Amino acid sequence: MILGCDVTHPNPGSKSASMAAVCGTTDATASDYKVEIRLQDQRVEVVQRMDEMVRALLENWKANPVNGGKGPDKIVCYRDGISDGEFHQVVETEIAAIRRASSELGPFVPLPLAPPHLLTRNA
Repeated sequence: MILGCDVTHPNPGSKSASMAAVCGTTDATASDYKVEIRLQDQRVEVVQRMDEMVRALLENWKANPVNGGKGPDKIVCYRDGISDGEFHQVVETEIAAIRRASSELGPFVPLPLAPPHLLTRNA
């Protein structure tokens, strides 16, 4: 399963909530995706309801007849929009949430914590 997630924030001075989104594949061909979107506390970069969102995406995976009611063998998560200072907190919190969600709907392969690779854009 491939996941992609990001948090978008309102303009400075706005009283609006931030919005978190997690998109996930529904089968091993990575040709069909579902998305879960939640409002969350303003200006918080950690996806606060990551376990709930991933659980819903895993349920979509299991419900897909192509998968035979089984969960994915692996989960790869792409994360956008975090600074170097936020990195460790975001990774620790969100990976723990993904593990919780997958263990609740298991049996799935445990998620190893691999060293992350950061991509940067050239200005």
